[in-house]
Amino acid sequence: MIAKEPDGAEAAQRLQGSDAPTLRRSDASTLRFSNRLHCAQCDIEYREPTPSLFSFNHPVGACPACRGFGRVISIDYDLALPDRSRTLAEGVVRPWHTGHGVESQQDLMRACRRLGVPTNVPFRRMPKKWRDFVIEGEPGYGKDEEHEWPRAWYGVKGYFRWLESKAYKMHVRVLLSRYRAYTTCPDCQGARFQPETLLYRFTIDDLRLTSLGSSRRDEIEVRASIANRKSQMTLADFYALPVRDAAVVMKS
Repeated sequence: MIAKEPDGAEAAQRLQGSDAPTLRRSDASTLRFSNRLHCAQCDIEYREPTPSLFSFNHPVGACPACRGFGRVISIDYDLALPDRSRTLAEGVVRPWHTGHGVESQQDLMRACRRLGVPTNVPFRRMPKKWRDFVIEGEPGYGKDEEHEWPRAWYGVKGYFRWLESKAYKMHVRVLLSRYRAYTTCPDCQGARFQPETLLYRFTIDDLRLTSLGSSRRDEIEVRASIANRKSQMTLADFYALPVRDAAVVMKS
């Protein structure tokens, strides 16, 4: 039984049994088909596979967040809170020790008094909800006037967002540079490609290891990073392979 679906798709019902015509629809398995670059079963659209799509050096293929670098420069909160054995009252947030940051330290103490947050407990021993409160700020901060300071706490992240809005000033850029670091891109997780590129995969099979010689196979299987039978690999996975394993894939 074949049913027409919109946008060039069809669904075929595979009926089983001698009384197939009388079977209920729920008893039949459905096979879905599409006449374009689209997985009808999982409803995924694929972009036309062009050379630029598979290059992280091209705007078409590069992750839009990191522009194909795999890393982004952002605030490193381990630098902003380097000694987490300190308490909030002792100044666990380093940039709030001097200058304009002192005012933020006072804001933090006011917010803690309002909500009953302990200020004399080492930061690393505080409950996670309070550690998140200090760094992230209150949920929904900035969405409306009720979620703005002084009605809501902006958090360490809010402080750095404010600093970045003032980055046209030289002394602010200098301050920010002390707490910035390169981190793995949160969007592509270091893959460097945009999501549409990573939809394309190819299958690898560990049977190719047999061609490298049975006397060394045990050693090779221990060292190889791609020994999962019938694994699916993206281009980013291939680029992450050691040269020895990449050579095996190319020869298979």
